Amino acid sequence: MDQRKLDFARRALGVDTETEAIDQALDFVAFREELAKGFAAVSRSGGVEEALEGPRSAVPGLGPRVPKTARAGRPRLPSGAVE
Repeated sequence: MDQRKLDFARRALGVDTETEAIDQALDFVAFREELAKGFAAVSRSGGVEEALEGPRSAVPGLGPRVPKTARAGRPRLPSGAVE
């Protein structure tokens, strides 16, 4: 094993031992795989916009789902602006 990488991982993760560093690094690898599967599922469902609209339309008080054609002409707000 590359000692420099182990030392770096230990410091970056804020752990005391190499074993803890390796364990957390493996946790990150597993989490990355879970994220990749989640992103793929969202992509298959039609993308982020579609994935967010489905559950939102079912929540009382949030209003009806807006068809894509109605959204197409809406101007985009600047980043951080509240609608």
